[in-house]
Amino acid sequence: MDFRQRAPTFRPQLSVRRVYETLEPRSETKELPEAYLLRVYIPGFPRENVKITYVASSRTARITGERQLQGNRWHKIDKSYPIPDYCEAEALQGKFEIPILTITMPKKATSQAATKQQEVGTSQEKGAVVAEPKPQEKVQETTSAPQPTTTTKVEDQLREKVHHNKP
Repeated sequence: MDFRQRAPTFRPQLSVRRVYETLEPRSETKELPEAYLLRVYIPGFPRENVKITYVASSRTARITGERQLQGNRWHKIDKSYPIPDYCEAEALQGKFEIPILTITMPKKATSQAATKQQEVGTSQEKGAVVAEPKPQEKVQETTSAPQPTTTTKVEDQLREKVHHNKP
């Protein structure tokens, strides 16, 4: 029995599998009196492809997402950021203004007022005299000067690119 040799056929091997490149996004943190800000620079990612998840077991904010580059090549993000103990994890807020994702982590209410009330209560129990302000005395309210607007390194770099690309 003779076997016929088959002529080799050249069929292109089309890969339907996605090839991922992990993107390590640039990020920066900023502490404000009322909150802690986390800014993550994720260029080219549409809003619907980015997901923020709070992981309670590790007390972290996890950012995941993906976007297509060319053909079967994709960029992937999977990054976790710790949430400080003094922030309310249940009150996290996210804002996505392409290409910057800003996560606001409000700080927990300080217990200075509660401590002050407790001190007044204990001193009254001891028989101490607590001076109350007289109605004629006016307490001066101090207003702070408006804070100057600051930009971040990422925003500055983005503005430079936009200005250089304009004709």
